[in-house]
Amino acid sequence: MLRSIVLFSLLSFALAKCNTNNCIEGNCIEGECQCLPNYFGDDCSIPVEQCKDGDRVCFNGSECVRNNERDEKTLKYKYHCDCSKAFGISSFAGQQCEYAATAVCEHGATASMFSFCTNGGQCVEKVNSWQNHQGCDCVYGFEGLHCQYILGDAPPEELKAVASLEASRPRTNDLSGVAIFFVVVIPLVVVALLAFMIYRNKRDGREEPTVVNGEVEIQSPPYMADDEAKGEDRPEII
Repeated sequence: MLRSIVLFSLLSFALAKCNTNNCIEGNCIEGECQCLPNYFGDDCSIPVEQCKDGDRVCFNGSECVRNNERDEKTLKYKYHCDCSKAFGISSFAGQQCEYAATAVCEHGATASMFSFCTNGGQCVEKVNSWQNHQGCDCVYGFEGLHCQYILGDAPPEELKAVASLEASRPRTNDLSGVAIFFVVVIPLVVVALLAFMIYRNKRDGREEPTVVNGEVEIQSPPYMADDEAKGEDRPEII
């Protein structure tokens, strides 16, 4: 009986989500860690900042900053997370600065405050410290300047900024002026010259030119061909 009680107690302890030892910044209550203010996670080990609106939590050392607009229902000021305050640990982005950088887009930097990609995104272009971030090629499921938003969650101003960057990039598939000249204009000129030669030959009673191995040849009229074959000169008509 005693053995059964001990085994049951050990099993219950193992199945419990927490105990007094693994709630780092919190208290274990009924098998769950109840975190102290400004801590988050299953073991209450992640420091966060709880914004005054009670709706937003900022991760990774970022800071809650009050917006200049109020909630339509509660009339309370809204807040956002300033991810630049988290720089020094790594580069972070997201509505709560929850995503760490997976690619750095600044030349010669191991971490960048402004030019980086998260969630597996790739840098569109490497930039110098005095240049603007050129955006990221995001994997499917994410969007935004840093791929920090789940697809469909990015605010309108973020999507507008992405669209503006895409519109400013040169289109490598477009033909240059020189290429257009060689591809379009030169063939048109050749066709026009060939048409002019055909017209002139018909007007003069000559046969139409033929193209042999890429070269234009004009055959002599039948009477000239006969004279050439006989080696005789046609008498000059006065």
